[in-house]
Amino acid sequence: MSESGLPEVRNSMDTSEQPTEPPMDTEPPMDTEPPMDTEPPTEPPTEQPVDTSEEQPKNASAKVCVFDLDETCLDILGTLGPVLQALFNRQGAYNEYFLTLTDLMVVLTGSGRYQDFAALGAVVLEFMSANEGIDGFSKDIPRDSWELVKMGMATARAHKDVAAGLDQLKAQGWRLFAFGNSSRASLVSQLTNAGIFNKFDTVLSVHSVRAYKPHSVCYRFALKHEELNPHEAVMVSCRDWDLEGAKAVGMQTAFVQRHQGFGSVFQAPDVVACDFVDLANKLGQASQ
Repeated sequence: MSESGLPEVRNSMDTSEQPTEPPMDTEPPMDTEPPMDTEPPTEPPTEQPVDTSEEQPKNASAKVCVFDLDETCLDILGTLGPVLQALFNRQGAYNEYFLTLTDLMVVLTGSGRYQDFAALGAVVLEFMSANEGIDGFSKDIPRDSWELVKMGMATARAHKDVAAGLDQLKAQGWRLFAFGNSSRASLVSQLTNAGIFNKFDTVLSVHSVRAYKPHSVCYRFALKHEELNPHEAVMVSCRDWDLEGAKAVGMQTAFVQRHQGFGSVFQAPDVVACDFVDLANKLGQASQ
């Protein structure tokens, strides 16, 4: 048990290498153009602060779980997978879509640029259609393809274990935060449609810092927003790169096994769980 009351758990996975910790930026990467949805520089947004500089948080006894949404909480594969399969008529279209999307997010953030998550999704479709097949010929896709993809994302259901696991964590005294790469409005809409919006205490978006996970500025923003020390929060995700970013700033991590593996190059998570109920059981036992 740590001084903060959070569980101190042993690594559940063996990794042989530890990556170099990414640079800890104190300023979020910004576009060359000013954000359209923020106030002028003299009057920063009041909804979510963008100052991620270090200072001593006030919640010294916090028990907080921070949840990734897509695939971790929501079954995106179940609704979007068939859409992409029908559009491109080839195996692996779903994985190709998200791998390409992740590449774009990492490259743009690393170069100090930012584009809205929805805009990037449309770019990915264009990229996939232009690189169809071994010969790289262009594949014509319907004009409403992006609308179909957005619908697949928006109507995703929660994994069947999510509601029960979140309720169990709540009963154990954990505060639950949702934290995603989409805009906050999109995140709220997804959670509402999935019937689990009211199970979270807070919904946060990386849009406030105009960067994408796994950049460290995103996790620092979430911690500062809730006045938390890094070790007081557990980042929960089914994506290894998401947990690597959280580890880099000192957060504890929990890997939920969906349909993705965990790369051995990344730092081992503190908890490995097969679903949210298993996660709640393990965090509950460790905190006793």
